[in-house]
Amino acid sequence: MAKVKIGTHGLKQTEGLFELAGLVVLGDLKESSEKTEYKFGVKTNETNTPYVKSGKKAQQSVYFYSKDAKESKKVSFADRNSFSQEGFQKIGNNIGINKDSEGNNVKEIIFEYDTPKYLDSNLKENQSVFVRGYLNFYSFMKDDGEKVNMKDLIVKDIYASSKPIKFDSDDFVEKNAFVQKIVYDNVEKNEDGTFELFAYIVNYNSIERVAFKIEDSNLAKILKKNLKAGNAIDVSGIIKNELVQVEADKSDKGVWGEENPLKRTTSTKRTFLVRGAMPDTIDIETYSIDVIKEKIKELNSAKESFGQTKKDKEVWGENSFDNKKNVIEDEEDDLFPF
Repeated sequence: MAKVKIGTHGLKQTEGLFELAGLVVLGDLKESSEKTEYKFGVKTNETNTPYVKSGKKAQQSVYFYSKDAKESKKVSFADRNSFSQEGFQKIGNNIGINKDSEGNNVKEIIFEYDTPKYLDSNLKENQSVFVRGYLNFYSFMKDDGEKVNMKDLIVKDIYASSKPIKFDSDDFVEKNAFVQKIVYDNVEKNEDGTFELFAYIVNYNSIERVAFKIEDSNLAKILKKNLKAGNAIDVSGIIKNELVQVEADKSDKGVWGEENPLKRTTSTKRTFLVRGAMPDTIDIETYSIDVIKEKIKELNSAKESFGQTKKDKEVWGENSFDNKKNVIEDEEDDLFPF
């Protein structure tokens, strides 16, 4: 049975996972004395490239775990590469992007702090890979007081594909999926006919109000009809990265004639498109909208004081996280001992 994770606010955390298969778009390694980070793209089809991230701050300790003994051992960060005890394995990222002489993946466990450098050195442009990890929703305040909402895809496992992924192949099936437990708030219709699903994500030390996109009007109606604010439910869908053109600032001296096209820039907008929801996961007892809002007030007050910190189940809509189509199969299912 999975361990219940409670945050500093006293509420059960809502967790999310993603899985992608595609071609690697190499990124840049960022290093400092406190943290290493590597961000790279996974091109899932000809027009969609979600970017994922690996990295962690330097720690005082790391952990090893024995499945047989069901025991963990704490080891100093400096001794992480020299510690050895029979039956104990590192707790870190599961990686298999290199192959042996017979073409099989060489599976390794790399500590999260060390993973960015490993990926930077070993990943290849256009390499076919499977990636699995966590969704991370968070926010921060800019110096001018503007709140910035962030959505990160944090790598947990990455493996080389057994055969090259070819988008133009007759048997190509895109693997691009996420599942996230949310605390439902509301559904609102946009002017373009799509919908915004507003919900709360309960992290370890924060509660974030986030927005997901819905294109299926029937699914939007079902959610609005059957859920009340404060109900928890698992939703699933796909991750889209869209190119957005940012217009130049026209507030300065104006332009004689046509605007300089070189001043226009493009950026990517990440959208979590919800395509399905699992009614058998509805939880009407764990959360309430009043408690959620009260906890947010308490967390905001603390920040001001201390600084920022196997059977198919019924589905509403389409289950993008269907094991048969969109989930990476892994014989080692017990990858998260905690």
